[in-house]
Amino acid sequence: MKLSLFAVLSMALLWTGCNPGSSGGGGTNVKEVSAVDVLKQVRGRCAEDLSKFNHYALVLEDDATIYNQKVLVAGSAKARVETRVARKQEGKETPVGDQNIYEMWDRAACAALADSALTRIAKSTTLDKSEKVDGADTHVLAMTPSSIGTMGSMAFAGMPKTAKIEKVRVFVDQKHGFIRQIRSNITEKIKNKDKTATVTSIWRDYRDIKGLMIPFETVLLMEGEGIGLSDADKAQITKELEANKQMISQLPTKEQQEQARKMIARNEQQLAKTSANRVEQGLKLLDAKVNEPLPSGLF
Repeated sequence: MKLSLFAVLSMALLWTGCNPGSSGGGGTNVKEVSAVDVLKQVRGRCAEDLSKFNHYALVLEDDATIYNQKVLVAGSAKARVETRVARKQEGKETPVGDQNIYEMWDRAACAALADSALTRIAKSTTLDKSEKVDGADTHVLAMTPSSIGTMGSMAFAGMPKTAKIEKVRVFVDQKHGFIRQIRSNITEKIKNKDKTATVTSIWRDYRDIKGLMIPFETVLLMEGEGIGLSDADKAQITKELEANKQMISQLPTKEQQEQARKMIARNEQQLAKTSANRVEQGLKLLDAKVNEPLPSGLF
């Protein structure tokens, strides 16, 4: 995994959104809407300041488990999440093709989409029955990977040739128009049997939590993350952290400045624990964490 790959990743899948989510329940549409109407709602939210939101991904399947995750939040136009996924095969947890999941967004591009582009996207989009996500009614868009890629991108690097993305479902808050969740189904053929993992992307809104608005690019390392970074990755992250240190004084309050110092210090400590042996170290982490729930937030 090299950071330079981000410039050349080409499989587009995903666009931007915001806010939290955990699935459940069902809901009813307040009024009759079309896929175009929902896409226009989303477009209206695309220009939101990215520094206000954190995002992470979950893998929801009994035999597929996250064992390594890094979340990068940018204060300008882009963010990305890298998630390593392991699957249990023959009783042993192994990485799925040493798979990394990269997600990128360009909110400016999404916000600038013309009505004609939304109409074109909607032709390959189905409006499914609404569902509740995090207690809120959502419109459910069933989209093809090619259509969803028009508004941004998700790229799967290192996926085995036997794996493919089958379906993408986007859950849009009915009242406010932001994306609460995106679920992508990935099917892999193992010994002539199809195994499907659902990767669910969730947005958490931290605008109302004092001290967590960091308006510049930084790297947020969850517990156990950093494992498997190459020397080039580590050098790049170190460079970014040093640049962020120089920007702490620009934060408006002392609370935010102190929060930034603590966050960067935690990143540096975690970075020092990294190893180039991705599989071995990753599986050690998985053994320790596999039965524990993911944290509710990044801190």
